[in-house]
Amino acid sequence: MEVEQPGPLQVENRIMLTGSDDLNWQDRACAVLGLLAGLHCVLASLVSSSPRWLSGERAHLLFAVLSLAPSMVAVVRGWFIHHSSRVWAYAIPAWAAICVARSGAQIQMDEVSETVLTIFASLLLVVTHQLNRSLAYWHDRY
Repeated sequence: MEVEQPGPLQVENRIMLTGSDDLNWQDRACAVLGLLAGLHCVLASLVSSSPRWLSGERAHLLFAVLSLAPSMVAVVRGWFIHHSSRVWAYAIPAWAAICVARSGAQIQMDEVSETVLTIFASLLLVVTHQLNRSLAYWHDRY
């Protein structure tokens, strides 16, 4: 009698997590950068006396570039490994939300909306990179 092995998406009915041999540091770093961008946005909006270098437009541009550029590289790199289009369903809205939040002043978005959109985008980046890590890790193991 042959026992059916679980597929790559059904790893013993558990959430797809990576093993201890996962060496994918890019997706981890991108998730942290996304969280730092969200944290910066929250802190800059909550602290009214924050220094100009922390809450100025250049700081926002720096965090947007630091979270977008490496994220794009990591997602494309992971996609070449796993070829799953699911990661794009999370990555593209996250990147678009960061761009819209960054250009909030030009489209007359209020500060609260920019902050909420940035937090949403940063959390979506974390999900994107965890999915990308998991798909790249499990693609050839089953």
